[in-house]
Amino acid sequence: MIIADSNLLFSLVMQAPGSETADAVWKRDSHWSAPPLIFAELRNILLGNIRRGLASGALCRDALSLAARIVPSDSVQPVDGGAVLALATRSGLSAYDAEFVVAGLFLEVPVVTWDKAILRAFPKIAISPEAFVSRLP
Repeated sequence: MIIADSNLLFSLVMQAPGSETADAVWKRDSHWSAPPLIFAELRNILLGNIRRGLASGALCRDALSLAARIVPSDSVQPVDGGAVLALATRSGLSAYDAEFVVAGLFLEVPVVTWDKAILRAFPKIAISPEAFVSRLP
């Protein structure tokens, strides 16, 4: 199991830049979890693509359906708001980013992300998709 961040999920469901790497992460570990926030963040990314004319509403709705199958409701990890605030305060991360880290710490699984701030602040739990794919079993 991994905690997948919003950009990783977006790359997988939209075949966006990084999709080959996201697909390789999925092939290595297809049990993806995330805090509930992932779907709001994904909708926001998709909306940005619609507004910039990069994707149709229909394509984005299909991507949301696929995302719900990749991170099903029984894999969504609720997070403690107090823990999120404490971690964000200590680390300098946004509360949004801290939610993914708190979920990973709670489940004791890696947070797979391209986010440089998360990777820098939490190198023991956060790992880039490329490093996750290439690491030994």
